[in-house]
Amino acid sequence: MPDHSPTAPFELALLATPEAVPELRRRLGAFDFDVLLCVTELLTNVLDHLGAGTPVTVRVTGTPYGRTRVEVTDPDARALPVLLAATTPPSRAGA
Repeated sequence: MPDHSPTAPFELALLATPEAVPELRRRLGAFDFDVLLCVTELLTNVLDHLGAGTPVTVRVTGTPYGRTRVEVTDPDARALPVLLAATTPPSRAGA
């Protein structure tokens, strides 16, 4: 079984989907709340800005200075975002 303690590096390639968020948090359970929050926010940003199904790699590593580095990267920085369906803004009747 891999060591996912807070001092061990963590790396996971996955598709960014809403279902991946709680699964990723479960896999990172040994890390503190701040790391879980950062990873959740970064993965949610991928969903909001690039779209569901975007392949990403999540990395959590320690630094020599006792800090934690959290990264969420896509495989190709030149890839274009996925187009999302436009939504109709709510009616402003009576405004």
